[in-house]
Amino acid sequence: MVDKAPRTIKLWAICHLATTSVSHTLDYSYSDFCIASLASKLQQEQIATQYLQQALYYQNLFDPETGYMRAKNQQGQFRDQFAPYSWGQDYAECSAIQKYTQRFP
Repeated sequence: MVDKAPRTIKLWAICHLATTSVSHTLDYSYSDFCIASLASKLQQEQIATQYLQQALYYQNLFDPETGYMRAKNQQGQFRDQFAPYSWGQDYAECSAIQKYTQRFP
């Protein structure tokens, strides 16, 4: 049986409570962009459109006040006690300043 529910909806229930949630969200957004690009080349425009839309979900993590990608709490607010040089917690094997903000436009 094929599950047609968008992957990002199912993952949100897990990632917003998990550590490394920023890393997971950004990695999934990049993967969705790659799927959209391949689908477009294969002229599967409906799939390309769906995954391209999902690829933009990373924008929900950008905090314009700090200029960094940040995790959010269950209420959809950026988590307290943010330190861009802090290693781990919401980021896998890095900090907010090390790589993630530069990967996305």
